[in-house]
Amino acid sequence: MENKELLEYIYKTVNMGYDSCNKLLKDLKGKDNKIIDVISDIEKEYLSFQDKLKKLTDKYQVDLKDVGFMAKMGASMEMKMEVMHDNSDSKIADMLIRGNTMGVIEIEKNIHKFEDKTVKEVIDLAYELLNFQNNSIKKLKKYL
Repeated sequence: MENKELLEYIYKTVNMGYDSCNKLLKDLKGKDNKIIDVISDIEKEYLSFQDKLKKLTDKYQVDLKDVGFMAKMGASMEMKMEVMHDNSDSKIADMLIRGNTMGVIEIEKNIHKFEDKTVKEVIDLAYELLNFQNNSIKKLKKYL
């Protein structure tokens, strides 16, 4: 079922994005980085996507699997190491832009793959995620 496959991809992207922002904000707690407010806004938007996903998965009776522990742990450790080495706003923006750019590429592939095979509201959510990631990149570029 194409709805399920695309919803699973969106879920994994949103889940990883939220977790990354959440862990990054914890790592930056007590620091005076100017980028913290932008990361917090991005994290809130990921929460909004989780709500939208929940409605669609309930509607289409899709059971989503959580992102693998090892994938989350690997991304978390890499991010923690980079922040420990250099926690400048520029470095953090660069790291988040790279992650969002990979997300943009993958969501575009998935949109093209499923656009004619998936219901409109799932495709609309995929486009909304694409726009969100592109807008996040624009916001983050100010800190490079």
